[in-house]
Amino acid sequence: LAARNFQSGMQAVRQIEFALFDMLMPARAGGMPIADVMALLEPVRAEVAVLFPPQWHRFPHAFSHLFAGGYGAGYYSYKWAEVLS
Repeated sequence: LAARNFQSGMQAVRQIEFALFDMLMPARAGGMPIADVMALLEPVRAEVAVLFPPQWHRFPHAFSHLFAGGYGAGYYSYKWAEVLS
């Protein structure tokens, strides 16, 4: 019970990173090279990240909310819902 909030701050920072990246990601029908995607992610991480993944890590490939979920620029709503609740 005492550990139920362990790492909750890190989880919040992770969600903020996802949300900021989502809002900055431009909508391009033809897609964009992974180098451009990673270049867009770098300033977001520089602003909010506490832990930085290795250079070879490709988080955007698994960010299905943005790339396969059909609701780009809406990920921030998770954090906003937490504020409202």
